[in-house]
Amino acid sequence: MRSSGPPLKSRHIDIAYDMDEESKQLQLPPEIWLRVFAFASWIPGVLSISDHPAIIGFIRDRYGISVHNRFRVSMDVKLAIGLVCRTWNALVSQTLFEYLLVKSGDQALRIASMLEQHTITPSKAHGRGWWTARLEFAFDGVHIWTNEYTNAVIRILRSCPNLICFSTAFCTADAYLFHSPSFCDALAELRTHSKLKRLELKADLPLLKTIISALGQSLEILWLLPSRRVTTGRDPWKVCLPHLHTFISMFGHGDVMENLELPSLRTLITDDSADQQSFIQRNGQQLLYLTIPNVSLTISSLSLCPNLHSVAISYHEVALARHKLFDNLEHSSVQSIVVEDPEFIRPASWYTESRECDFEHNFLRAILFSLISAHNFPTLKVIRFVLPLCYTLEPFHAKLSGKLLSIWNSWFDACSHRGIRVEVAQGADEWTADEWRPLTLVFVERCL
Repeated sequence: MRSSGPPLKSRHIDIAYDMDEESKQLQLPPEIWLRVFAFASWIPGVLSISDHPAIIGFIRDRYGISVHNRFRVSMDVKLAIGLVCRTWNALVSQTLFEYLLVKSGDQALRIASMLEQHTITPSKAHGRGWWTARLEFAFDGVHIWTNEYTNAVIRILRSCPNLICFSTAFCTADAYLFHSPSFCDALAELRTHSKLKRLELKADLPLLKTIISALGQSLEILWLLPSRRVTTGRDPWKVCLPHLHTFISMFGHGDVMENLELPSLRTLITDDSADQQSFIQRNGQQLLYLTIPNVSLTISSLSLCPNLHSVAISYHEVALARHKLFDNLEHSSVQSIVVEDPEFIRPASWYTESRECDFEHNFLRAILFSLISAHNFPTLKVIRFVLPLCYTLEPFHAKLSGKLLSIWNSWFDACSHRGIRVEVAQGADEWTADEWRPLTLVFVERCL
């Protein structure tokens, strides 16, 4: 019986040959593959310098939970890409070490050795650390810091000459770590990184002074968080950060901004109301984005920020004020308002035994309509609300919910009449990625 075709082995060779020829014809430039890899392993906000919404979303992740979850997923994707073929394996190394996360001194030793083991050859002109853009120390728990760990940090910093971002924001180690002389000596190596544009630092004021002074000419974004040690000494100091456009401070007091000259500042986010107020009095005309930690204190000063584009407020702060904060306000440049508080849908009376209070309903109505008033904000285009992931905790109460739904229904109609978009981010994954979707009456009804 004659065979109807070539032997099976021969046919496999022909098919392999054809696929190889086809793959050669369909080869893409390395630059395209790198863009594809970057898209597949993208983590919102971690490397952003000029993407303002991404930066604002990123700093909502106060404890690094979302970003570290995304880091693990991103690393899995990169490692999987490296297993596809030798060409992809060689290319993915440029993204594999782009973001280094160090969670302990022992891990710092291993990473330092890994970065130094790479031999530079004519075909490999740069070491692995050459591609590192973000270096983050997120030390956990009790940490006994040794000189060996200090040397490891220095070795890592020296192996990463192109750092754009350095972070200790998500460290949960004991406070003494941030003030040990050896750790501070290690961070002094940052002075040599003239390309560093973004600094996320957990420290006390003296350490801030040392590091910020060394990096002042290059920084564009500064996020400061206090460690748990109280600083007693407050020696006066002044540092000019000529290119800093975004300043975020979680210091509740300490007048950090009094020590800084910020001629290019556009975004101000701080927990220190007095510090914020002082800056607005001096340089409010610079600001485009502002968070308001104390509404009753700051709202009267918004007239000193004529170029303000976006504001973020807490509904809780507005509710505590118990008076018409926006009555005498007229701001013609504000186009976006973010309400960063979960209690905007339910008034306080929702949690009382009677679950009825006309005063609370009237107050909610007054606040909602003042936020979209054409007199207060004539150029407003969007209002956004930040909500937790799990909101529907109480059973449905028809009588109360009917009253609240009536308020929300009329408010949505007013927004539609003015052409104002209403959006919501629900859950940390949406907040931190700057992902918004339309807020509808159906969504509100589910929450009542």
